[in-house]
Amino acid sequence: MPFTFEEEVARAIELGIKGGFANGAGYFSLTGFYTDIEDFQDSVFNSMGGMFGTGAFETQSFDAENIGLEAEARYKLTDDLVIGGSIALLDAEASETGGRLARAPTFTSAWTVDYDRDISNRLALQLGGLLVTNSGQLHRQTPIGAAPLPINDPIESGAYQLLDLYAGFRLRDSGVQFRAEVKNVTDEAFVTFAFPQVVTSAGAERCV
Repeated sequence: MPFTFEEEVARAIELGIKGGFANGAGYFSLTGFYTDIEDFQDSVFNSMGGMFGTGAFETQSFDAENIGLEAEARYKLTDDLVIGGSIALLDAEASETGGRLARAPTFTSAWTVDYDRDISNRLALQLGGLLVTNSGQLHRQTPIGAAPLPINDPIESGAYQLLDLYAGFRLRDSGVQFRAEVKNVTDEAFVTFAFPQVVTSAGAERCV
């Protein structure tokens, strides 16, 4: 007989402000939010679950809440150069235990630089980059009702930064772009998914 759960219900409050500055050269937004989730449904890997006790993904239900703040800004330094950035802070936890929710990093940010300059009647040079920061995250909570064994401990990954760079040209008349990109310039090692069966999913290595 399949497991059944109560319907997941979310109640959210969000307040924010956005606008421009410096005679339209800049833009900003700031948003705060709170979400209360009744009967939140989460998938978790139980190392001793399944028909034969060898491990299985299970769905568990509990009340949860999250509160966060998001900020974004963009500014045109010159006619050719634009910088921007965004920051997100998040506190997501189970209401009863205060335990962190999985796959919910407490801090993320993204910073951009874009340069676009006409170099002839037909071509424009484009240069830029993106720097992403992640505080790390919880990949698996301790399953509800699981035995207090090391194999059932929470699984977390550490913080990381990723840098992407690009260079290319834009056809001024048509807007068509030709671009070369380098992803993960510093060849940062980071984990995107993990569970306790000696299996992890690593992020992409440096590539062009």
